[in-house]
Amino acid sequence: MKVSDWISIAALVLGSGGFFSGIYLWWSGSIKKNFAAERDFGHIKRNQEQINQSLLHLDQKISETTDNITEKIQARLDSISYENRDIKALLLANLGKKE
Repeated sequence: MKVSDWISIAALVLGSGGFFSGIYLWWSGSIKKNFAAERDFGHIKRNQEQINQSLLHLDQKISETTDNITEKIQARLDSISYENRDIKALLLANLGKKE
């Protein structure tokens, strides 16, 4: 074999090695990207679940607070109603009296 044949074989081996190493690097990169995408999706999913739980908790607190305020307002309105009734009774009782 001539030197040029050895050089051609060496170039073929080096070229093939570069080609296959490039394919391997591309494949390993795509696998890493796939895992990264799955990890990011998992983070987003867990974050959304936490947001939903927080919103449910806030909704419960708002409902409790609204119910509490409604009860206080109703109690105050009942108190005002009794006071109005007492004032009317006193006014009607004093209307009949002449000084």
